[in-house]
Amino acid sequence: MKNIDRIIYLIINWMLITSIIDVILMGFPIPKFSRRNYPIRYIIIKKNRIDIQNNFECAGYSAAYIMRHFDIEATGQNMYNIMPNKMYSGHVYPKGIIKLMMHRGFKAYYRIGNISELKRQISKGIPVIAFIKVYQNKNYLHYVPIVGYDEENFYLAESLGYLVNEDNIYYNRKIPIKEFKRLWGTNSLRMPLYQYTYIVISKNS
Repeated sequence: MKNIDRIIYLIINWMLITSIIDVILMGFPIPKFSRRNYPIRYIIIKKNRIDIQNNFECAGYSAAYIMRHFDIEATGQNMYNIMPNKMYSGHVYPKGIIKLMMHRGFKAYYRIGNISELKRQISKGIPVIAFIKVYQNKNYLHYVPIVGYDEENFYLAESLGYLVNEDNIYYNRKIPIKEFKRLWGTNSLRMPLYQYTYIVISKNS
């Protein structure tokens, strides 16, 4: 029993230390869950340019898409170039998008929730930036704006060209909700508690 207790103690300490480091680097996702309280289907009907990224600039491209939604011209590359909280690899922590959008005069929140809450946020008419995997069986992470949903699918403004599968003026990628939820599960050994997270942005009143 002593060995088992020691193992449990080490696991708890490892999760605690790892989670503290994650909060410092990535930010603390505010829990926000809901039951069904939104339209059955919803698409944000506002024309917006969907640019395709070249490397690992999805944070900048997602932020620029949101800014254009609010009629502020921005390019993904420019937003990425000034993005704070970059890793040595060039990837961006969620905290970086939050800081950039707040510096631009927006309200921005990092949240953790469920599919119902994600749909409810989208139905307010502002794209929501989801933090997902590129592939289910790999740990490549990706930011992408969600602009709509129905009972079976989410509709995305995708900046990775090889994931584009739709030709529509409002979105360029359709993904089944079941598949999306698997990609949304971004927790790993380095981020044991970080899954089902997203960024909500709105204008300051």
